[in-house]
Amino acid sequence: MARDSYSIGSSAYDFLIDPFLARIKLLTVSILLKRFNKSYGVRILEVACGTGTLSHLLAKKGFNVFALDKSYSMIRQAYNKIHGSCIDRVTAIHGDASRMPFYSESFDAVIMQLGLHEMENNIRMASGGEIIRVAKKNAVFIVFDFAPTNKLSFSKFILTIIEFIAGTDHFRNGRRFIKDGGILSYLENLNLEIVKTHRFFHGNICLAVARKR
Repeated sequence: MARDSYSIGSSAYDFLIDPFLARIKLLTVSILLKRFNKSYGVRILEVACGTGTLSHLLAKKGFNVFALDKSYSMIRQAYNKIHGSCIDRVTAIHGDASRMPFYSESFDAVIMQLGLHEMENNIRMASGGEIIRVAKKNAVFIVFDFAPTNKLSFSKFILTIIEFIAGTDHFRNGRRFIKDGGILSYLENLNLEIVKTHRFFHGNICLAVARKR
């Protein structure tokens, strides 16, 4: 079995990381509520769902959510969160983003937030192909991850420190992701049309809304 790099950190993730991402998660919910007139029957996939906070928020709004993560520890936290609130519209799945266990064109929306930059490049590209495959033709993609910027800022310094603390492989993969152009270049390489972007943390991280061309 592959080593689970979040076996220790998963229990503290909601306290250490989630507060900084609360605004992004709420924005994501808002975008999806505006995109779909009714949440009933809308199927959403969150890839690299972590502890399931966003999936939980979306389910509370009536969306049917499938939450996927390669970390068993993270999925266990997500399951406990969902089960504890008696929400029955979230399915938590332990799985690999580069080999998703879903039929093609299954989802109306695909979300991936801060999952791409930590992947090795070959896994990242394979995951991109899977994201495209499982999404319906008119699906919306909401992807949040690092974007290159030449601006020096306190946010950039702190983010670099956090990435370094996350581990050697994580840091190296993230540097490669940014060097290759970050999230916007990645989506363009997948031949997705970027509809709108939102910048956070002095432009170092970007939320992009995209669709198939």
